[in-house]
Amino acid sequence: MKKIFCLLAALLFLGKLQAQDIEILDISKGFKEIDFTKPSFNLKPDPIPKEGDTYKTTHYLVVYCSDGEGESGLIHQYINMTNGVVGIPKELLRQWETGTESMEGVENLHYWAILPSMNQRMYVDTPDMGKIVMGMTAGDGTQTTTMARFDAYMQGEIFWTSAKKIKTKTFPKGAFITSANNEAPAVTADVYEFNSEEGKVHIYLKDLGEASGQFAPIKSTFAATGMGGMGWVYNKRNNHVYLVMQILKADNLQYGCRIVEFYPKKHTFSGAGYKPMGDIMLQKVQESHKENNTAIDENLSQELENEEDAQLKALLKEKAQIEKELQKKTMENMSNAALLNDASEITRSTFEMAMNGDFMYKTLDIDLRIEARKIQIELNREGITADERRELNKKLNCNTKQRQLWANYRDEAKKLKEKVKGLEQYEQMEKFTALMSDYQQRSLSLCQ
Repeated sequence: MKKIFCLLAALLFLGKLQAQDIEILDISKGFKEIDFTKPSFNLKPDPIPKEGDTYKTTHYLVVYCSDGEGESGLIHQYINMTNGVVGIPKELLRQWETGTESMEGVENLHYWAILPSMNQRMYVDTPDMGKIVMGMTAGDGTQTTTMARFDAYMQGEIFWTSAKKIKTKTFPKGAFITSANNEAPAVTADVYEFNSEEGKVHIYLKDLGEASGQFAPIKSTFAATGMGGMGWVYNKRNNHVYLVMQILKADNLQYGCRIVEFYPKKHTFSGAGYKPMGDIMLQKVQESHKENNTAIDENLSQELENEEDAQLKALLKEKAQIEKELQKKTMENMSNAALLNDASEITRSTFEMAMNGDFMYKTLDIDLRIEARKIQIELNREGITADERRELNKKLNCNTKQRQLWANYRDEAKKLKEKVKGLEQYEQMEKFTALMSDYQQRSLSLCQ
């Protein structure tokens, strides 16, 4: 499953094979049935389901995506074209082509729902917890993909006011199959260039005609796109609906997604009987917190029983207190996630703790102070040889330098936290990971 999300997170940043001057992403994967029928908008849009409601979809959608570096896959999904809700039952997830290990960790997943807001719901049935539904909110850059946010831009004004039509391309006759299983005639698509946050992308749009029907989105924006960015988008400037057929990175035409299959097909899934993850998680978090604190107390008691030095005892007590503070913060974050039934809160809170230079500094510094006191005790030991004293002083000197180094890390982490505020979460994490790695290497080199 990790590979799936890594592929999507990379793609959803938004080969190059030439066929009659047409750029089609890896044409060897082929095309299947594509519905080019103009939407009628005669039916009232379905409401966004609540967690325990029934999900109804209207179309079947398959998207092919490639990162241009060997990672690619077919993403099978259902989508409700009246409200933009994407649904992926377990039988479709097993058809995703992203590697043999792609189902690891999700074998108990029954249904994956992605709302137009990009909030997600995972319906899981496990032997130990039974049927639970786990929510994940969007916007943190971890569960939400870049391509998905690009879809969100399409729903607003940004795309249509800033994208420029740069050319028209014709997909050759026979590239698609009609619902009657016959070769489709040549299909013309307009290519728009759009400056996304990740650079220029080319979006291939097939004009399906003017929106009509009682519930046509004449006065409001509209988009119903699945994972990979394929689906319908509406342009209120001309009241036309477009089918998104392909999105490619402008400087790498092997990098992007394209439509493979898209046609009407109904599917339903009931969320009835699935309990919110938070209801079960909250009790387990509290129990775990109590067990961890007990373990810290027991470990401290054993260490104090075998220790005579008063200064070292005080340091051991201080370390236990720091560990309890960390446990408390972790418990509060997990409890908050449980109360909100939002797994993304765990990711966000864990990320915040990772960026907290004070937490990291306190944890490392107390260990170094304990180590320093143990060295001092050894230095005061009777009968110590000159060579032993020289080695111990060398370690003590290194210890002092390491403590100063990690104090510098704390200060630099605070500055970096302010500096990266405007970046995506994954970009912030990359910056902090690089900073930590640099300081770890420098810490090791001090003692060589």
